[in-house]
Amino acid sequence: MVVWEALYIADAEVTRYYLIDLMLWDFFRVMGICLTFCVFWNLIHNFLAHIRGSDKPHVAVSIVHYIFIVIIVVVSLAEWGLCVASYVRSATSRYDDTLQFTWTHLSGASEVIYWVFSMEIVAWMIFAANKAGNDIFVSKMPTMAIVTAAISWFAVCSVPAIIYIHYTLVLADYSQWPIYLDVVRAVLKFIFWVGTYTGILLCCSKWHMLGDEQKYSAQQYQSQYPPAQTQQPYLAQFSGGQYPPVQQQPYGVSPYVDHSAQNQSHHPVSPQ
Repeated sequence: MVVWEALYIADAEVTRYYLIDLMLWDFFRVMGICLTFCVFWNLIHNFLAHIRGSDKPHVAVSIVHYIFIVIIVVVSLAEWGLCVASYVRSATSRYDDTLQFTWTHLSGASEVIYWVFSMEIVAWMIFAANKAGNDIFVSKMPTMAIVTAAISWFAVCSVPAIIYIHYTLVLADYSQWPIYLDVVRAVLKFIFWVGTYTGILLCCSKWHMLGDEQKYSAQQYQSQYPPAQTQQPYLAQFSGGQYPPVQQQPYGVSPYVDHSAQNQSHHPVSPQ
């Protein structure tokens, strides 16, 4: 609506208004995909930090994921650029088969890239769930929620990728795509999108239940039983948790008492 009003004020002649909606829809679609990948990889970094017991994620994993983000953003923007060029060409001049062919294959290649990267996300989430099963985390709820979200996201990315591979690469005839497949694809993607964001929201809402079990138990113990503030004076000289030595006597033998160190009182003896 804002774009239409701006074009009206500028007195620009637009022949097909719906193409503007399609351009904006495709832009927000690719940006939503990029942001969803960023959310998943950020959660993976936080899970790995909890597993390592550190506040910093693994450097190598972070670098690899940053490279993946750059690849996804570049491919997505290139796809959207061809989308805009194709719409503009169809509105201002004749239909261009070459441009449409390039856009179709670049869109399919981007769907395959999304599919491959979603496999990597599922693998990391299964790894985190396995660690949660080994009693490293206090609660398994965040990991189970994010595994559900990762599987749903994998399904979202796999539906268009499988359709592209089957009807474009295998059959080599994009026109054989049945019409009902568009409806099936839209319904499946809607269900899997809901599962993806529901799992992410559940994981984030239960994130406070995630942590190291040993640290959690230690904090509970310290809160119930506070440590003593004072120390016995005769134990202060023994540092490092050492205690004074204890002398043991054999069984049946009375302990030896050194009387030489004791003060002996001498009483004068009067002669008889």
